[in-house]
Amino acid sequence: MSRTSPLSLLIATLVGAIIGFGVDAFLVGRGGSVYLVPWEFATLLAALAVVTVVLGIGVRRSLQPKSRWRELRPRAVDVLRFVKTMAVAGAFEAGYLAGFLVYMLSRPIVPDYAVPSAVGTVIAAVMLVIAALVAERLCELPPPTDPDAEPSSGSGAPHGEPA
Repeated sequence: MSRTSPLSLLIATLVGAIIGFGVDAFLVGRGGSVYLVPWEFATLLAALAVVTVVLGIGVRRSLQPKSRWRELRPRAVDVLRFVKTMAVAGAFEAGYLAGFLVYMLSRPIVPDYAVPSAVGTVIAAVMLVIAALVAERLCELPPPTDPDAEPSSGSGAPHGEPA
């Protein structure tokens, strides 16, 4: 499996920004009000960032000989898929809320109650992307000790590439 492409993260962010700007413009244009991003969502994104890094550390430790984390060894590819998904989802969410903030801050009257939670959630989404990229790096297979040996995870991925 290849690393997460910066282009895919950029595309997810731009699509999210366009959708975030458009949804808010649509809601306000129909006479509605801007929506309030709950602080719980920022907390959830930050918690997902922590879980993502912990899973990456677990995969890294499972590759060590005589590890207590051996049960993660067969799940390394699943963890890597989760990590890559969190990177793209975090990029989309950061873009979505950035588009929301751009629209909201371009209005003549800015609702003060909505800005802090939206900014906090953008920060939490960026933290999730960074944590996912770090965890993806942690899921890389170490170089084999014997040049003729196969990688120990059984995934068939050469060393230096994610499991």
